[in-house]
Amino acid sequence: MGIYRIFFVGIILTGIFMANSLFLKQVDAEDGAINQGPMVVVLERHYLDGDKSEEIIIENLSASEIQEKYTDWVLVHVDGNRIVFKKYVDDISPLLKSNGFFGVTDDGTLSIFNGKPDVTNVIHSFFQIDIGKLETKTQKELVKGIPVRTKEDFLHVLEAFKPYSVTVEE
Repeated sequence: MGIYRIFFVGIILTGIFMANSLFLKQVDAEDGAINQGPMVVVLERHYLDGDKSEEIIIENLSASEIQEKYTDWVLVHVDGNRIVFKKYVDDISPLLKSNGFFGVTDDGTLSIFNGKPDVTNVIHSFFQIDIGKLETKTQKELVKGIPVRTKEDFLHVLEAFKPYSVTVEE
């Protein structure tokens, strides 16, 4: 009986020692925060045109160090080893700058497209417009697609078509 008791005490002490040493490895020396290994940092960028991008970075820092590093971002969510930050970018998205076009969908909704207007490549829709009130030339431009390369182009087109917006009755 004595040998078994010593054996079990040895297992228990070994388990306590291992658990304690693992815990000590997880404690951040600077601020006492639990550091559970690499942290996944997700940076969400929200652009004026409605597009959103995500960048994923692996950081070997504590949660508090990560918050200090990303002070110009808004903390959205923390879940275990994953931290999500968000930032609103006062510009159009890189996708729109490289291949964005304003156009209209089949129901007359002013939209941004990835490439020439086509029902399968809508990036973001804004408002329905009364196409019949537009000059024929402008109608053809919308069907063909109006390129958007700058924030100024984007805002100008939205403002130009706002007077032609249709109020949808529910």
